[in-house]
Amino acid sequence: MSTALPAATVPAFIHEVSAALRREDLAGAERLLNSSIPAPAAPVLISAAESAMRTRRWRDAAWFFDRIPQRDSGCELKRCVCRNLASLQVHRPALYQILIALPADDRCGIAPSLTGRPTVVCRRADGQVIALSPGNDPLRALSATMAGLKPVLESGHAFALCGVGDGYLLHQLAHKPVELFLGMQQAVLVLEPDAHVVLQTMMIHDYTGPQGPIEQPRFQWFIGPDWLDSVERALHADPFLPCPAITIGQGLGPAPIQAELGELLRKIGKADEQTAAAVEQYYAATDRTALASLFGENPPRRPRVLLMTTRFSTVLQYSTRDAAAGFEQAGWDARVLIEPSPYHRLFNAATRRTLAEFRPDLVFQIDHLRSEHADLFPPSLPFACWIQDHMPQLMSREAGARVGACDFVLTDAGPTYVHTYEYPRRQVIALAKLTTPPPLLPRSADRGDDLVFVSNASATPEALLDTLHRALAWPEADRPFLGECVSRLVDLHANGHTLATYPDVCEFLRGMLRESGQETDGPRFRDLARYISHPVCDALYRHQALRWAAAAADDLGLTFSLYGKGWDAHPQFARYARGPVAAGQAAQELSRRAAINLQIAPYLCLHQRLLDGISGGAFFLVRNHVADVAPQAMLDLVEAYCPSDVGDLAGARKHMPPPVRERFEQLAQDCGRSLCSMGTEDPIEMVRAWQEARLLEPFAGVLPHLDEISFSDAASLRARVERFVRDADGRERIVAVQRQNILGRLTYGASMARVARRIGQILPAASQAASAATARKFDMGSAA
Repeated sequence: MSTALPAATVPAFIHEVSAALRREDLAGAERLLNSSIPAPAAPVLISAAESAMRTRRWRDAAWFFDRIPQRDSGCELKRCVCRNLASLQVHRPALYQILIALPADDRCGIAPSLTGRPTVVCRRADGQVIALSPGNDPLRALSATMAGLKPVLESGHAFALCGVGDGYLLHQLAHKPVELFLGMQQAVLVLEPDAHVVLQTMMIHDYTGPQGPIEQPRFQWFIGPDWLDSVERALHADPFLPCPAITIGQGLGPAPIQAELGELLRKIGKADEQTAAAVEQYYAATDRTALASLFGENPPRRPRVLLMTTRFSTVLQYSTRDAAAGFEQAGWDARVLIEPSPYHRLFNAATRRTLAEFRPDLVFQIDHLRSEHADLFPPSLPFACWIQDHMPQLMSREAGARVGACDFVLTDAGPTYVHTYEYPRRQVIALAKLTTPPPLLPRSADRGDDLVFVSNASATPEALLDTLHRALAWPEADRPFLGECVSRLVDLHANGHTLATYPDVCEFLRGMLRESGQETDGPRFRDLARYISHPVCDALYRHQALRWAAAAADDLGLTFSLYGKGWDAHPQFARYARGPVAAGQAAQELSRRAAINLQIAPYLCLHQRLLDGISGGAFFLVRNHVADVAPQAMLDLVEAYCPSDVGDLAGARKHMPPPVRERFEQLAQDCGRSLCSMGTEDPIEMVRAWQEARLLEPFAGVLPHLDEISFSDAASLRARVERFVRDADGRERIVAVQRQNILGRLTYGASMARVARRIGQILPAASQAASAATARKFDMGSAA
C-alpha cells in the first residue's frame, strides 16, 4: 500500500504547486508538476493530498490524488471522498456541513463484498456486522433492483430512496436515467437519517459532475436526524416539488423511514384539504356582477388572471406567456403557472395554493377545459379555454355538456363546437391564432438559406401507418385496410393530386369502404376520417410541396433547408435536414435570414409560424388552399348584400340578387369544404366567426399580396422562387405591408382585451341563467 512521506521530506516544489492550487491557478500547478525532474513519486503526491485534506481543501486534495498512477484502494477511497466533499461545498453546502461535523464513529465502515467490490458495513446494536449490499453482492443486487424498478422509472413519478444503502443504486439512478417525454426528469428524494452511512458511500462512489446526484437538482437530499423536518420544509417552500409516489427501502432500517414519510404525506394532504376549503369559501362569496365589472374597460381594481401551461410542450408554453403579456398590456395582473424545472410537476396542491394566494378573477388555459381538472376550480371562478388544437378530449358532446355558465371557450371554429359537440353558443368567443410582435429584426448581412421550411411533420408513410394503428387500435384482421388506405394516399399525392380538406378525405374513404363492403358512417368512420385527415393527409400534403421545393432548389442551384425533428430519418428529405430550431427568438432569426420561407398547411395560411415570422420581418411563399380564398370571397358578398345581423346561410341566401346567386352557391360549397370540417356547420356562421376573430376583414383579403406569394403546383412554386429569391427589396416591400396588417389585427394585447370585455358582457347573463336553473331545480325538489 502506498504511504505518505514525512512532512519534512516533501520536495519544495510541491509547496509551490499547492500555492498555485490555492490561487486557483490550475494551469500553473500543472506546469510546475510536469516540469519536475524526476516526476514526483506516489508518496510525495499522497503527502500533498493528505496535507490538503487536513485543512479541508478537498478540491486540491482530489487534484493530487488524481495524478497518482496506479492508485491502491486506500488512495481511491480518499480520492473519491475528496471529490465528493469538494462538490458538496459548491452545490450542496448544507449537506457538506452535516458531513464534516460528524463525530468519529466506528459503527460504519468499508469492506470488500463477496465479489471483492467495496461495500458499506454497519454494526447493529447487538454487535452483529451487516453488509448493506443485499446478498453481499453489490452488482447482482443492483441489477435485480433496477429490473424491478423499470416500471417506476418509466412512469416518471417521483420516488424516495428510504436509506442510501451501499450507494450503488443512487449512482446508477443518476448516471442511467430513463429518457422521458419532452425532457421530463424524475425527482428522487434521498432520505437517510444516519449521515455516517452517506459519508461511507462517498468513499466508494464518485457522485460528482453534471451526471452525478450531487449536481443534478432532481436529486433532493435529506440527511441526518432531522431529515423529516427538512422534507416538510422543502415541500412547503416548493409546492411544485412532487411528493414521492413510491418508496424504495435500503439499508438496515427503511421501515421507520417509510412510516414517518407516509405520516408526513398524510399531514400534507390534510393541509391541502384545508386550502381547498378556503378557496371554495372565497369564490362562493364572490358577487357575479362585481366580478363582471373587473372585465370591463374601467375596472374598480386591477383584475387578476392565472394562466396554466406546462414546460413539457413544444409551443403552448410560449403562447401562454404571450397571452399573459397580452393581459398585462390590457391592465391585468397575470401569473403563469408552469413547472419551474424538468423535475417539477404541476399537481393540484400547487395550483390550489396559487389560487389561495393569488386569488385570480380568471383562469386561462390552452386546449383544456375546466372539467378536465375535476373539482380543482370552484364553479364560480371564470375559466377560459383557448382551443388552439382540436384535440380528442375537446371534440365530444360529453365535453360540450360539461361547459358551464362560467366557462368560456375561445376558438376560431365556434360553429363546429356548437353544432357538432353541443357547446353552449353563449359561452363561445371567437379567437384566432395570435402573435406578439417582436422588434423588426434588421436585414441580416449574412445570407441565410434560400428556401426554408420549419415543421415536425416529418413522418414517413410507414411511421404514419404505425400512428394509425396505435390511435385506432383496430383488430388485426382490419389492419390491412389501413395499410391499403395509406398506400393509395401515397400514390395519389405522388401523382400530383391531394386531399386538401376534411370532406375530400371523407369522400375518398367512403369510396374505399364501399369497395370492401364496410359501413361509411358512424363513430368508427369518424375516428378513421379524423386520423386520416391528420396526421396522414396533413403530412402528405406538406411532403408533396416539399418535393416541388427540393426540385426547384436543386435545379436553380439554391440551398434548401428543413428544420424540425425527424427529417434526417426521411429517405426523401434527409439531405436537406438541419435539425430542430427552438421556438421564439431562434426561429424568428432563422426565418428573417432566409430569403424565402415556405408556409405549407391544408388549412388557412395564418399559422402561428407565419404570423410570428412576418412580425419579425420574414418573407413567405404560401401554398394556395381553398380556405385562403373562398371564406374571404363569401364575406365580401355577404357584406355587400346583407344587413350586418345576417349570420346564417338561409338568411344570406334571401338577400343575394340574381346576378350573384350562382357565385354565392359555389362559394357556399367551397366554404363548406374548407370551413365546415364536420358537415354540421353553417358556412355563413363560420365566415362570421372568422370575421369576429379578425381572420377575415371585409374587402381586404386574408393577407395583403397573397396572390403574389401563393403557389399551387411545382411550376408556380418555381416561378415564385425565381421571381423573389434575388429580389430582397421586393420581398421587404411586401413584408412591410403584411407586417403592419397583422399587427393591426392579430396581436395578443388587443385580442386579450377584447376577450376580457366579452367575458364581462356574458357573465351577468350567465349568472341569471345559473340562478334560474337553481330555482327550477329547487322547485322540482319541492314538488317531489
